[in-house]
Amino acid sequence: PTARAPPLPRGEGLTVRVCSVWIATMNDRTKRARDLRHTLTFPERLLWAKLRNRKLGGWKFRRQHPIGPYFADFACKELMLVVELDGDTHSSPDELAYDKRRTQVLQANSWTVIRFWNGEVLGSLDGVLNRIEETGRHIQNG
Repeated sequence: PTARAPPLPRGEGLTVRVCSVWIATMNDRTKRARDLRHTLTFPERLLWAKLRNRKLGGWKFRRQHPIGPYFADFACKELMLVVELDGDTHSSPDELAYDKRRTQVLQANSWTVIRFWNGEVLGSLDGVLNRIEETGRHIQNG
């Protein structure tokens, strides 16, 4: 029989270098995703109430779903669709550049990304839901 290394203590993990980005192991990423799920903004909570439990189009959405080095606000693996909500902090040139780079990485990995401002969710939740549903139907129908 071969000897096995003892398991890592709970909550500790290794890091792996992938594409010049340090990515924590699942233990750290799972904890981070859980933390993000507990700190949703008000617009995120409003949208989540309409996406959860397959309420929109029968599709299963996840919130704060880890994808590569990022956490998507909402993701539907069936559709490979990411829905991002952006607040006021996303209007600075640095944040816009970061969001653009993030979207490019997700799209390069076969995800469709749609973005909404928090104000759109607050002012026209039905319009946001309609656009998500239209995008989902478009993806389904090829």
